[in-house]
Amino acid sequence: MFPAVLSSKLYLTWTENNGSAKQIRVRVNTGTLASENWTFVEKAVPDANGLNVNTANNAEEPRAFVFNSLLYVAWREDDVGGVDVIRVKEYNGNDGAPAWTTRSPGAGLNLNTANIASRPSLG
Repeated sequence: MFPAVLSSKLYLTWTENNGSAKQIRVRVNTGTLASENWTFVEKAVPDANGLNVNTANNAEEPRAFVFNSLLYVAWREDDVGGVDVIRVKEYNGNDGAPAWTTRSPGAGLNLNTANIASRPSLG
């Protein structure tokens, strides 16, 4: 798991297989250490799919980072032809109505999208 702290709340990211492909998952603890309350924040209505740009593709190596009071998650995702590309999304910060904005180009952040990329870092 890869943690980040935003507005005094702990966010965790990880990879989880939904039975078809590995998905990037994100949860926030809106409670306290004595009374934990972990809530999914990938979308307004949680389902089997995570943050992946294409939920049919495997995604791995999520990294969470807070910059300018915004939460970002970067990861490696299979793309057309099985080439791994780096993806980034930005969280709106609203745990009650979570939404994510893609911050990587349609083809990913790779210099050459025909080359495999891995191990994104945001810090």
